[in-house]
Amino acid sequence: MALIEGKIETMTEFIKIKMIRPLSGSVLLVTFSNGENRYVEYGHLIAKGGMWAALADPDYFALAQIDEYERGVFWPNGADSCADAMFERGTLAQPIAS
Repeated sequence: MALIEGKIETMTEFIKIKMIRPLSGSVLLVTFSNGENRYVEYGHLIAKGGMWAALADPDYFALAQIDEYERGVFWPNGADSCADAMFERGTLAQPIAS
């Protein structure tokens, strides 16, 4: 936070999702707006069942899309994950070669 002319101004920059790449199993390789790449594993959610169970099918898992605000990933059945949780849960990966 910064103090500007007697006002407290928050300077929060939200992490955004720039790219996703489904990998084998239930892992997404996610590139975030800060330039970091992280592996995000979904096995623990798939194991819960419900809407997450569909993600056990690799073809369905590959249908993941970034939302219009770049703040989350979603699947056609309504399963979704927010960028902050994905960043926190993800394991740091090496930069992706272009």
